Amino acid sequence: MNSTKKTARIGPWGLPVLSAHRCVSRDPLDLHRYGYVVGWILGLWLFHFGVLVFRSGFLPRILGVLLIAACFGYLADSLTPLLLPSYEHVVGRIANIPLTLGEPAIILWLLIRGAKDQPLEAAA
Repeated sequence: MNSTKKTARIGPWGLPVLSAHRCVSRDPLDLHRYGYVVGWILGLWLFHFGVLVFRSGFLPRILGVLLIAACFGYLADSLTPLLLPSYEHVVGRIANIPLTLGEPAIILWLLIRGAKDQPLEAAA
């Protein structure tokens, strides 16, 4: 009756002792997955950019709303693995909707329509 199932050893202060095999092979992959959580910091700029687009007069306001929604999509997509790991896939699918609408919309708008040259008024 040799069991291949290994149980975690309990070390001092009641903490589990990790084997060298687990530390070398499996934990760095988990750290890489959670490293993407840092991406929520990069998504916060979309809120400010969305407010500026919303207040501007030469860009459609819907683009600003989509950019603000994309900011919250980044927050939800990045923080869910830490806060609610069991709902990671569900929230990821829902959060990708504003991400795929917000950023490409402003990119396409600026590429296609862009800023038009306006002639300078003669100096008086």
